[in-house]
Amino acid sequence: MDFLEKYKAEIDLELNKLFENYTLSNFGAAEETLKEAMHYAATLGGKRIRPILGLLCFEICQDDKTAPERSRGLTTREDTIRSLLSVELIHAFSLVHDDLPAMDNDELRRGKPSVWKKFGEEVAILVGDALQTLAFENLASSAPKNLLPELVQILAEGTGLRGMTGGQARDLSFEKNLLSPEISRGLALDDLIETHKKKTGSLILVAAKMGGILGGSDSEKLDLIEQYAENIGLAFQIKDDLLDFEGDAKTLGKETQKDFDKKGFVKILGLYDSKKMLNDLIEKATSLAVKLQSKKLEDLSRFITDRKK
Repeated sequence: MDFLEKYKAEIDLELNKLFENYTLSNFGAAEETLKEAMHYAATLGGKRIRPILGLLCFEICQDDKTAPERSRGLTTREDTIRSLLSVELIHAFSLVHDDLPAMDNDELRRGKPSVWKKFGEEVAILVGDALQTLAFENLASSAPKNLLPELVQILAEGTGLRGMTGGQARDLSFEKNLLSPEISRGLALDDLIETHKKKTGSLILVAAKMGGILGGSDSEKLDLIEQYAENIGLAFQIKDDLLDFEGDAKTLGKETQKDFDKKGFVKILGLYDSKKMLNDLIEKATSLAVKLQSKKLEDLSRFITDRKK
């Protein structure tokens, strides 16, 4: 899947350009430290799955010569990458806050010190705040003005209470609810699925929708794109849980089996059923990729199940 590395390199290049240009003459030492920590958080490894997915969705809509172009106008590949960086900035902000002692208390992120461990808790909180703001500032400067209100709404809903942040709140309460002897396996699973549709799946869905809209997708194709993203979003989280249980700490760059006793698909379903659920979701995603006539989306589905970190 050479395209994954190629697209990642393109995205990383634009991400570094964003921070190179993000400066003012009156920045003092405090602002420069915060900027350094923001850059560290945003470029601390990562697979760039979200912007890659968005770029693939952009491409399949651009390449579809039979679909009518939206009268609202389209954008270039380069500007699309820039717009999709906003999703990655939100993702980075979420990881910074997720690692904090008040949340998961993780000292490592992708084999390196997490932001709070390297720069301190106070700076890490500000990093998350500033990355979230930068995401919308970046989108405002890169997206076509006639598409901007729709894209801002999609990103805001996917980030806030209706999306990722609401999912994080559910995740924090899920551990406590799971300890209750009254809760059944089925209810716990339903709650877990809903939690990760928001916490993990929301930004994956946002990236796919943004890419499709920027590519000029019609409503029928956009619906298929959304279904694809919803399936791989949940599959991505199940694979994360499986890696936490079975994976190698050195390869993952963080402590393993930290969440097993508290929450997660392996805890509720067991290893066999978790893998079955993952495979079922990937099969659905692959069939949708076939309908979308995208070999790259098929490959992306397989990458999610085969990845080691």
